[in-house]
Amino acid sequence: MRNIRVYTEAPLAVSATAVLSREASHHLLRVLRCRRDDRIVLFNGLGGSYTGRIVSASTRLAEVEILDFLPDTPETGLLITLGLGISRSLHMDYAVQKSVELGVHKIVPLYTERSNVKLDQYRVRSRVEHWEKIIIHACEQSGRNILPVLDSPGDLHEWVSNDRNPARFVLAPPATQNLAGLAGMIDREASILVGPEGGLTDAEQAAAEQRGYIPVKLGPRTLRTETAAVAAVTALQVLCGDLR
Repeated sequence: MRNIRVYTEAPLAVSATAVLSREASHHLLRVLRCRRDDRIVLFNGLGGSYTGRIVSASTRLAEVEILDFLPDTPETGLLITLGLGISRSLHMDYAVQKSVELGVHKIVPLYTERSNVKLDQYRVRSRVEHWEKIIIHACEQSGRNILPVLDSPGDLHEWVSNDRNPARFVLAPPATQNLAGLAGMIDREASILVGPEGGLTDAEQAAAEQRGYIPVKLGPRTLRTETAAVAAVTALQVLCGDLR
């Protein structure tokens, strides 16, 4: 039996009927080939989820009768903020998707000197909307019922100056320390900064370290930016989160 989960911005309550958006309805009815009376799970990002039954599938907007509330919220107790140097589309998309599946709490896209993606005002809106969709689909797939926070793209120097997480790390291949050796300083919140393709410049690295970011390495190999982001979040979850 398929376990189909659908995100909706509609208010959800037992015995009510939710009308899904045009996009969600298309995915449910045309892509997944669901039909009337099929059972699905709905969530709206506020915690918990709801079982539901499709009661109308004859128009472009699916309607779902809400049957029961499921209180499970599989969120980690470790609040990871991922500062991510903006990279090319596929690499950025992969890092966002997989970090959400792994339980990241917040994603902060950052402009850096070596970012090879230039975004004007229109393209910023378009990319943020694109990343939001990736986050939603990753939550649908992974069982998360609370959407991670996605900040608007910002300047790296401004972000490292304002980040107040008590444990802050920056990936640096030449570093001598690894996350395992620093796990004792991590309580409930941690930030990890990952550069774009080509990494951070020496000036950016120095600026982060001056603001309290500890340089760490992820083993002896040099990782691509999207691999490094996923590996860093995984390492934090293994050491201090819900992958222990």
